[in-house]
Amino acid sequence: MTSCTTLPRTLSRRSRRTKAAGTSLDVDLYATSALEDSTELFRQIRDAGPVVWLPRHRMWAMGRFADVRAALRDDERFL
Repeated sequence: MTSCTTLPRTLSRRSRRTKAAGTSLDVDLYATSALEDSTELFRQIRDAGPVVWLPRHRMWAMGRFADVRAALRDDERFL
C-alpha cells in the first residue's frame, strides 16, 4: 500500500511547489465566519499544500481542483 504522503505525478505544477504533503492546519470548518464566507478558509487550505491534515476534524483535505481530480482518477493509490 502506498503512503498517504505520496502524491500522483499528475498534480498541478503549483501544487507540487507548495509545502510537502502532510502539512497540518488547525482551522474550524464549522466556525460562524467559515460558514458565512468560506473564501479565506479555503485559501488557507490551498496555500498550505496539496494535502492538508485538519486535526480539529481528524481528516485530510485537498483544496485544488486538479489535485482532487487526480486523486479521484487514481484508484490504486487513493481508495
